[in-house]
Amino acid sequence: MSGARLAYADPPYPGKAHLYPEQREVDHRELIARLERDYDGWALSTDERALAYVLSLCPPGVRVLAWCRSTAPPFNPQPYAAWEPVICSPARVTQVRTTRSYHLSAADTGRHKRHALTGTKPSSFCTWVIECLGAEQTDTLDDLFPGTGIMGDTFTAWCSQLQLPLLDNPKRSKRAAANIAARAAFPLPGLEPVRAMRERIFSGRT
Repeated sequence: MSGARLAYADPPYPGKAHLYPEQREVDHRELIARLERDYDGWALSTDERALAYVLSLCPPGVRVLAWCRSTAPPFNPQPYAAWEPVICSPARVTQVRTTRSYHLSAADTGRHKRHALTGTKPSSFCTWVIECLGAEQTDTLDDLFPGTGIMGDTFTAWCSQLQLPLLDNPKRSKRAAANIAARAAFPLPGLEPVRAMRERIFSGRT
């Protein structure tokens, strides 16, 4: 069986293109349309100021993950930029860690500072995003803004490691498992249903 097509996008955040050599703003509307059209699951990094705008371009049902950075420097008189959102549309709902945020550790901070490119993410962040996408070793992942190439390197290493099998909970009934999948795949009452969300759950997993 072929795997899912995954993508991660870490473009210059809206209004931040001047921090990069190209100095060219990214059309986020076009980018998100491409992610939805060409991939089974995707993740997109942005910042807290642009979150409302970027979310307005996303389809219903996406999730907002939190990358928490307790070591972020202050920008006086502004508050600490202590977190960044990651918008995620997972390929598989049954393997997604929906309740976990990622906190940047001191070790991550040291590795992070060795990269000169603005916005470079540490490898542990990349692993967290890969897991939140519900990835499997048969999947492929396109890093649309590769920068230092750390996401591609991390995905290659992640695919090569020994993966323990996911064991079903013997105490969980089939109805309970179906309810969990339904809560992940469908919106709250009053919201529009997410078109093709069922198609995104690979191999008929429910």
